[in-house]
Amino acid sequence: MDDGAAGLAAVRRAAGLALVQDPMEALFSGMPRAAIEQADPQLVGPIAGLASAVSAWLGERGGEAVLPQP
Repeated sequence: MDDGAAGLAAVRRAAGLALVQDPMEALFSGMPRAAIEQADPQLVGPIAGLASAVSAWLGERGGEAVLPQP
């Protein structure tokens, strides 16, 4: 249940961006709760808002998201 949380904590330690879905809207709240407890994420919010947070974070760094083509 907490492999993802441990991985997210490693991303955070490497100065990466850690975003977590709000446990109240998650199908299984234990997974985001573990991530919140272990990774100290910069943002916890509704899934619909996380993409714009990633976009803003990339913009601050002069990067752009490259999405795979279907």
